[in-house]
Amino acid sequence: EPILAANTDFVDGKGRYDPERVAKYINGYFLKDVTINGVEYKKGECVLNEGEVCDCLRVIEKGMLRQYYFKYDKELTEHIAYEWGTVVCLQSYIEEKPTTLLIEALEPTILWEFPKKELERLSLEHADIGVLYRRFFEMSLIDSQIKADIIRFEPAHERYMRLLRSHPEILKRAPLLYIASLLQMTP
Repeated sequence: EPILAANTDFVDGKGRYDPERVAKYINGYFLKDVTINGVEYKKGECVLNEGEVCDCLRVIEKGMLRQYYFKYDKELTEHIAYEWGTVVCLQSYIEEKPTTLLIEALEPTILWEFPKKELERLSLEHADIGVLYRRFFEMSLIDSQIKADIIRFEPAHERYMRLLRSHPEILKRAPLLYIASLLQMTP
């Protein structure tokens, strides 16, 4: 029930939470204690390496990132995000253990990096931020389930068409090799 009563100022026209509005709202609270500035990454620069702990939630102001991992010495793309998308290595973030995922900038990128400890503190102090924080993880889990179902049940051409409809920016801006890997297709 609290989720249903969450602040609707953060919902876009399709009924989904708008990361830009949420980030700006949360950043307003941070400014009282912590200054959050955009962190710039060059194309090809690693944002998070395998073996590091993911200790912040990242929101992309400008640019594009990919999350990937190695399997049998091959890079496999798990996620591609762009402006106002979020990036987090969920298991590492929650368990505070080293990640097996890597995050790389596919373009010059500016990220807002929200430290986990500060987000958790603010979630305890401000119920509305706590609801948004929980909602972020719920949506992340739902997105993961949807991706798994798409890979299991949809043929390659349907996966491509779905990506074209839902995220045309990825098809316009990401290298074909990474798109094929994301869709579990051969380029």
